[in-house]
Amino acid sequence: MKADNFLERVRRSTRDVVVAAQLVSYDWARLETLVDGYDPVQIRQRYTFQEDFHFTGGGEQLVNYVFTLDALNFGSGLSPRWKQLEAANLVQCSLYKTVADTLRRAVLAGNTLDAQWASAVTADTLADLFKIPADFPLLRMFARSLNELGRWVVAEYEGRYLKVLEASPTADALVTNLALNLTYFNDATTYLAGPPFPENYAFPVYFYKRAQILANDLYLAFEGRSPAAFPDIDQLTMFADNLLPHYFRMEGVLRYTPELENRIELGEPLEAGSQAETEIRASGVQCVEVACRMLNRMHPAQKPIFPAMLDVYLWNFSQSPQIKARPRHRTVTFFY
Repeated sequence: MKADNFLERVRRSTRDVVVAAQLVSYDWARLETLVDGYDPVQIRQRYTFQEDFHFTGGGEQLVNYVFTLDALNFGSGLSPRWKQLEAANLVQCSLYKTVADTLRRAVLAGNTLDAQWASAVTADTLADLFKIPADFPLLRMFARSLNELGRWVVAEYEGRYLKVLEASPTADALVTNLALNLTYFNDATTYLAGPPFPENYAFPVYFYKRAQILANDLYLAFEGRSPAAFPDIDQLTMFADNLLPHYFRMEGVLRYTPELENRIELGEPLEAGSQAETEIRASGVQCVEVACRMLNRMHPAQKPIFPAMLDVYLWNFSQSPQIKARPRHRTVTFFY
């Protein structure tokens, strides 16, 4: 694989974090036991965009919807505060599903959700859309993300998200294009390992969560056909967030130091790009990578399961009350 492949950057750098991790440890035997209970048929069936809360029309309208949705696919660090609002209007107790459904209804009401709209949108506009107060901090973050994306597409792609896809024929090309040109899609950090590693032992770590999930959502929305027939869709990694690491922690695969465990249980936010947050996100990526290898080895006669596919399945499974019964880490960030 090419050294400049952005998807390989994610695999390589998160694997290096796992080797150097000080705050998170791993029980690979427990992961193998867990994976032994996965059903590849169910995983493949769950790999779909056809949900009640998604817009599933076609053509350029669907392209616009998916780009807009994934420009707003973050906010888990502020999700508890959103849920406390009297006017939260939550869909299935999920911030993501609420955003997806609100945008779906906006499209059905005639909003094109195109790049021109994104380039000029304000927190006040979004407050009217989501029916929550304009001073809620996530709305300002949403507006900044949409403005950056919309203005770039207006300047470089004649204001059409479809032309971004035409210029990005593979998932890696789309991820690369977004990460190189947009601050709020350039999901990377520098990992500074602690003792016993040498002083100032640091290296870059890449996640590209929202850029990857945009490629995945487009692929699923168009069912693997043009304009999002990405031939390398199986090279996407897990979409590094705070839910899947929490799932693996609840299942006994990931173990945190007592101090980190206590911080999370108390609801203390983790700083974006910190050692703890980076180790947790990287652990999720590598758990899914290893789980896919285990699963495919257990079922050699079946079509391989790849990380994005397993991510979708586990993300939906992790909506269950038993997984969400305990707190997961919270970070205020544009990336998840």
